[in-house]
Amino acid sequence: MGAPASLKREETRQTAPARKRISGAPTPPRGPGRPVTVGARHITVTLDDATVERARAIGGGNVSSGLRIAVARVTRRSKMAG
Repeated sequence: MGAPASLKREETRQTAPARKRISGAPTPPRGPGRPVTVGARHITVTLDDATVERARAIGGGNVSSGLRIAVARVTRRSKMAG
């Protein structure tokens, strides 16, 4: 039997070569880019199927968008009532 898959992956993983500036000085490899939504946080929530489907419908197919819209509506109504 061979080495575990995690070990095999480590053996084949290669690091990105350093990029060079126009002047010839090397620069370190870039990290991940800017997040798609600036100012947002990634969180995990557990929702029942019906809530997911309602959020998807509100958000035009995007559950996260639907949740943001629904929370904004509730917040707006709360401010009007109070």
